[in-house]
Amino acid sequence: MKKPETFDFLEFTHYCSKSRNGNFKLKWKTASKKFHAKVNDFNKWIKENRNLPLGLIWKKVNLKLRGHYNYYGVSDNWNNIVKYKRQIVKSMLYWLQKRSQRTSLNWDKMNRLLKHYPLENPKPKSLVNLNPTYV
Repeated sequence: MKKPETFDFLEFTHYCSKSRNGNFKLKWKTASKKFHAKVNDFNKWIKENRNLPLGLIWKKVNLKLRGHYNYYGVSDNWNNIVKYKRQIVKSMLYWLQKRSQRTSLNWDKMNRLLKHYPLENPKPKSLVNLNPTYV
């Protein structure tokens, strides 16, 4: 029997796979097109707002991350949520380096900034399990 096709709906890619037990399971992940669009939107936003005070930038970034986690935090999408946060941090480093003509911000300083102004972490407990609706 042939595996059903994948399809995108409501910004998710729906696909069929197997559970750890080897049973059929419907899985969800962020649609690739939407993932890249969200990263590009963030790049545009950080580029336009990089000159705001750092505390305000971090506060707004945390709000953006929380919203992303709340929408995309569903079963089997953990890797894409972590990948999104990684992309956001890279983008922040790139655009915050452009705040002055000297590139004084490197990964060491960025990591110190992240300790001082922690970013919202994805929380596994907040993930929504969509599988029981199909059991």
